[in-house]
Amino acid sequence: MKNYFKKLVLLICIMILLLTYGCNKKKNINEMSPMQIVDFYITASDKGNYDLLRQIVYLPSDATEEQINKKIGYNPSPTSAEKYSVEAGKAVLNLVGGMNQITDYEKILSETTAEVGIVLKIGGRKAAGDQIVLRRDNGVWKIDYSRSELSIEQLIEVLEQNPDTAWAWYYLGMHTQSDSFYKAHRYYKKYYELEPNGFFVSEDFLETLEKWGNFETQEIELLKMVQNNPPDGDGKISDYIRLCQLCMVHEKYKKAEEYLEEANQIIKRKMKLNPLVKEDFIKAEEELQLRKEGKYHDILDEIEKSLSTIGTRLNNQK
Repeated sequence: MKNYFKKLVLLICIMILLLTYGCNKKKNINEMSPMQIVDFYITASDKGNYDLLRQIVYLPSDATEEQINKKIGYNPSPTSAEKYSVEAGKAVLNLVGGMNQITDYEKILSETTAEVGIVLKIGGRKAAGDQIVLRRDNGVWKIDYSRSELSIEQLIEVLEQNPDTAWAWYYLGMHTQSDSFYKAHRYYKKYYELEPNGFFVSEDFLETLEKWGNFETQEIELLKMVQNNPPDGDGKISDYIRLCQLCMVHEKYKKAEEYLEEANQIIKRKMKLNPLVKEDFIKAEEELQLRKEGKYHDILDEIEKSLSTIGTRLNNQK
């Protein structure tokens, strides 16, 4: 009987030691790689573990409590509308089969900077999602920011410093896509030229690249959409605006004018117009005028022009 109790006590002690070791190992964030930290971050964000997020998110020493809460995604007093929005988002994800974020790769950029790629799993499909930049702080890799958070101005600044920064062209395309698929296509194409085996390159990406870059195919597709949309509907106006955008990128300004005028005629007949559609029309109208006058500035054209000038200057100095 004594031997039995001795063995039982020994077994309990071993289990306690194992559990303690496991807990310590889990909490030992100093030894975690950038990828492991991002895994922790994803889990902590999903579970609302804000104490852990404070440990693994980089927070400047002078950050206010409000700034900290914003960076870790904590809302101490959400409104009913905000609560509903969160729950509605979860319901949509469940409806489409759920969406999971998983880490895909890790790259150490310097002693104090690292990059981790995140893949989105939606149902049975995978797609490159984002790139997280981490900072080494007091011996711990901490989440600094995601590149999708960078503004157009910040991306342009990166590209002005180094035009061969492939990822910046991709994110610039993401920002531009909501305004015009065809302007975004130029940036995506530049990304692909610089990094043909890049993180964001996939069959879907290449198909989209080919599709948006084909003027004839896109024009036919959009004209079919025009025919299928209700007469004088906002959808028909948007289709004509997209046709105008397509023509502008390919410098077919006469056609662009004609499509924009078709949109304008519908606008004149409507009693009520969606403000966003009206805004898109005004943007297209202003861009077309600038392009016709040779005053339109595109970041890709500007950078290539700048590089060409530098190249010419260097050749003249030889």
